[in-house]
Amino acid sequence: MAQFLTGKDGLLEVDGAEAGKVQSWQYTQNTELADVTSLGDSDRKQYYGVRSGTGTARIFYYYTSDSDKGTASDILNKVIKSKSTSTDTVAPASDDDLKLSLGYKVGSNNYIIKFNAQISSASIAFSQGDVVAADISFQTNGPLETVTKTI
Repeated sequence: MAQFLTGKDGLLEVDGAEAGKVQSWQYTQNTELADVTSLGDSDRKQYYGVRSGTGTARIFYYYTSDSDKGTASDILNKVIKSKSTSTDTVAPASDDDLKLSLGYKVGSNNYIIKFNAQISSASIAFSQGDVVAADISFQTNGPLETVTKTI
């Protein structure tokens, strides 16, 4: 039986655990094209080159205790941090990858793509009358590890 997928079917996992409160996510797979057109050709010829992925997510900021501040806090701490010593002039670069899984649920089945990612930007804003949310942008680091079905 056919069905439409909606936001309630969406899934975002961070390091193998479903992220607490996610409002939305978006993923784009990019492939560079290498031009191999040579003299005498009348039409352009291209071959697939290097692949990369980018995306965004909006994660609601919440916590249950001072020791458990939720997924948004864990992700924000990957990029928003103070200098580590008094002699540092900027925060040290982090090479910590997050293992992200994006996809959707149909019944008891999860259809996901899984990959290592690095957070390229993160922001958090407070607004009267709204739930506080963290907006993140990420880039894949390496190939997709798992593709259970085409999303």
